[in-house]
Amino acid sequence: MPSRKDLLLRLEHLEKSNEEERKASRELLNGVGEMMETIEGLIKTVEFQRKANEKQSKRIKGLKKETDGLKRANKDIRDNLRMVMETTVVPIVAAVVLKSFYKKGMQPVHTSDPVPDNHADIIRRHRRKFNAFGLENRQEMLDFAEVWPEVMLARNATAHEVTGDDVVSILSYCRGKLHQVLGRAFRSLWGISPSNWHNATGARKALVFRDSSDR
Repeated sequence: MPSRKDLLLRLEHLEKSNEEERKASRELLNGVGEMMETIEGLIKTVEFQRKANEKQSKRIKGLKKETDGLKRANKDIRDNLRMVMETTVVPIVAAVVLKSFYKKGMQPVHTSDPVPDNHADIIRRHRRKFNAFGLENRQEMLDFAEVWPEVMLARNATAHEVTGDDVVSILSYCRGKLHQVLGRAFRSLWGISPSNWHNATGARKALVFRDSSDR
């Protein structure tokens, strides 16, 4: 049978063990508490980020709507600009160029045409004289005659001055054969192709053709 001293030693040992376990439990609980606080902090951070993301998403949607609206507005502006160019500016510039081109080509041609104002028919009758216009063949003369009536019908009858810059700026708005005919007329009048206009001399850039009459 253990002595009283041994029992006391065992009791003391058990008390120390219990104290260490209680201490370890307290530390564990403290650690769990800190972990819970950390988790709560993370949850708050995630929730804050979620709300921020929602706000950002709403902003992005709003910006997308604004962008779509601007795109539609820009398209409307471009469409309106194209309509104005095609219906107003192109006929004015094209009329001056074609009439100046006609005068240049008809200078060496001595004609007694009975209807001098019917320019399209005159051009067709003189289609074999395409060299005088700086054209390559009869078909180019016929193309010239074909676009003449439409351009003259749409033009504004007021006097106008046209530079090479004016012609180059409207070429992309010209449809069908008018684009080809204006390009040929441009090369004949300004002595350079529209695509090479950026290399034109100062004298060529200063060259102006005027329209103040029907001849």
